[in-house]
Amino acid sequence: CRESVVAGALTIVCETDRIRETWQLLVPGAIRIPFVTPSTPGPSVSETVARRELGVHPGSFVILSFGTRRADKDYETVLRAVGVLNAIENRYVLVIAGALTSGENPDRLAEALNLANYISVLGFVNDDRKRLLFGAASLVILPYAPTSTQGSGVLADSISERRPVLCVAGSRSEE
Repeated sequence: CRESVVAGALTIVCETDRIRETWQLLVPGAIRIPFVTPSTPGPSVSETVARRELGVHPGSFVILSFGTRRADKDYETVLRAVGVLNAIENRYVLVIAGALTSGENPDRLAEALNLANYISVLGFVNDDRKRLLFGAASLVILPYAPTSTQGSGVLADSISERRPVLCVAGSRSEE
């Protein structure tokens, strides 16, 4: 959530309806939580420029998984899906960016599944590199396992950059 004071009232803009409802339960009537449509300025970097800067082939379909790599993300399903897609048409690339904190290392998993040619695993990236990655992305995937209880800041980034988002049914990010 992010907070701001508008016309003397505290306004809380929440990522999901569930978070909004939780705020309303915690402080009933004390805080006004209006429906707010976030502004979406559009991509900060054009796809053409971003792909040129990153060295991505113009005809590639880039699937971006961005954010901390941790145990509640299901990279195996995503990797297998990229393998199936490439068996149909060899143009899909999975880019995973974010620091590894727990769980399986996706590049080792890709090697074990014989899919290392379709994946690029990056560690932590700075804001400039982040803008390029979102600019190059054809699709942003939120690979949370259905049991995950985490929200997703990447969802807000994807909306801001006007990128389509794919998430797992039943996960918190589906909201």
